[in-house]
Amino acid sequence: MKIFLIRHCATEDQIAGIGNTDDSHIAKTFRAKEIQDLQKLCKSVDKVYCSPLIRAKETAEILVGDNYEVLPWIYEYRRPKCLNGKSAKEIKKFWEKHDKDKQDMFWRYDDSESLKDIRSRVNMLDRFLQNSEYKSVAIIGHGTFFKHFLMRGYTPWSFSDYVKVFFNMVQPLEITNLKVIEVKL
Repeated sequence: MKIFLIRHCATEDQIAGIGNTDDSHIAKTFRAKEIQDLQKLCKSVDKVYCSPLIRAKETAEILVGDNYEVLPWIYEYRRPKCLNGKSAKEIKKFWEKHDKDKQDMFWRYDDSESLKDIRSRVNMLDRFLQNSEYKSVAIIGHGTFFKHFLMRGYTPWSFSDYVKVFFNMVQPLEITNLKVIEVKL
């Protein structure tokens, strides 16, 4: 199976320099050529899936109208609500303060989710796709979730090895808005 991972359009919050929330809307400015290329790609696949978050659904509607299916487990990392509306600088400072905490696979800050929770959702998507009859799919979603999905086959000796690889090698990858990553299953 060919899988095309497509990160949602840029959001109004991103453009304003603050962190996205679950209800962040996409910005109304994007390059027409980029959209046309993605529309063509989405028409060429057997099925289009989408995150339940507003920014992903709005992107899907631009690309394929209502011809997509929402998969509830491919939402972005559920981060601490205290980061909503914060600048990128403030968010970075928060994570630097909790650098040691995030080494624990079960650690979560107030209402956020742990790395173990994210891996569980990635495993659900992986099993779902393994059981699919489709030969090609597009998934419209989020950068952090996609980064964990790219690591789904990595089975380290320990969780600390997973954390090291993720935070040192995968997290720094830039998955820009409307970027497409092709994966074979």
